[in-house]
Amino acid sequence: MKPKIFISIFFVLTITLIVNAQNSKPKQTVTKATTQTVKKTSQPVNKSNQNNTTSKQTVNTNCRIEYDEENFRYCIRNKSTGEKIKLIEKNYERIYDFSEGIARFYELYKYGFIISNAVVLIPAKFTDAKDFKNNFAAICNVDFKWGFINKLGKEVIPCKYSSVESFEGGFARVKDKDWGFIDKTGKEITALKYFDTRDFSEGLAAVCILEYSSFTRNMKHKWGFINEIGNEVIPLDYDLVLNFFNGFAQVSLNNKWGIIDKTGKVMIPIIYEKTNNFYNGKAEVTLNGRTFNIDKTGNEIK
Repeated sequence: MKPKIFISIFFVLTITLIVNAQNSKPKQTVTKATTQTVKKTSQPVNKSNQNNTTSKQTVNTNCRIEYDEENFRYCIRNKSTGEKIKLIEKNYERIYDFSEGIARFYELYKYGFIISNAVVLIPAKFTDAKDFKNNFAAICNVDFKWGFINKLGKEVIPCKYSSVESFEGGFARVKDKDWGFIDKTGKEITALKYFDTRDFSEGLAAVCILEYSSFTRNMKHKWGFINEIGNEVIPLDYDLVLNFFNGFAQVSLNNKWGIIDKTGKVMIPIIYEKTNNFYNGKAEVTLNGRTFNIDKTGNEIK
C-alpha cells in the first residue's frame, strides 16, 4: 500500500505545479502588454510637444548670430539685450544671421537652415541658398537651377531658373535667358523677355528692354513699367527710371530728369539735371546748376 500512496501523492503534486505554472503566464503577458501600451501612448504626446516648441521657436525674430571668439563656435544672442542665449555646439563652417527667425548655415559645400534654438530645420542639401524673405527662400539644386522653398522645407516653386530674386510685393523676379516675374504660386505673370527688371513698388514694376539706336549704332536701355498682371502700362520709352514712391516716379531721357505719375503722365518736365522724390508736397530739383524746391505742378516754392 505504501508505494501506491507515494505514487498518488507525487501525481497530485505534479498536477498542482503544472496548473500553477499555467496560471502564472497570463499575468506576465498582461504586465508586458500594459508596459508597451504606456510607452506607445506616451510617444505622440512628446512628439506633439516638440512640434509646438519648434513652431514657436521658428517665429522668434529677436535673435542674432555671432561668432564666439572665446569658444571658437557660433552662438545665438538676444538682439535687444545682447545676452548670450545659446552656444551652438556643432562647429559649422559658417552661419548667417537670422531672417524671419531662420538662419542659413553652410557645411561640406552645402546650405541648410536652422531655427533660433539651433535645431536644424532643413538639412544642408542645397548648392546655394538665400535668406527667407516674405516666407520664401530661394534655393539652388545640383544642376545650378533656382527655385523656392517654404518654411517647412517644401519646394513650392520648382528649381528651373538660372537666377531668381526674393519675393517682394507678392512677386519674384526670375531669369532663364531673360527676366520676368512669377507670383507666389509659381505662375509667370510675364514672359521671360526683359533685359532687366526691378521689384514691384506700389503695384508697378520697372522693366527694361534693349533697343538698337541707329544714331549711336549701339544698344540702348529702354525702361517702362508693368502692372501686377504683367501688362506694360507705362511705355518703355525712358533711358532710366526709379521705382514709384508716394505715387510718383523719377524718369530720365537724354541725361535729363523729370517726374511721372502712375498713369504715365509727365507731372514735372524732363528738363532737370537732378530730381528727388516728393516729400510733404515738394521735391528738390537742380536746373542750370541751381538747386531749389518745386510743388507737384512744377512751380518753385520755398
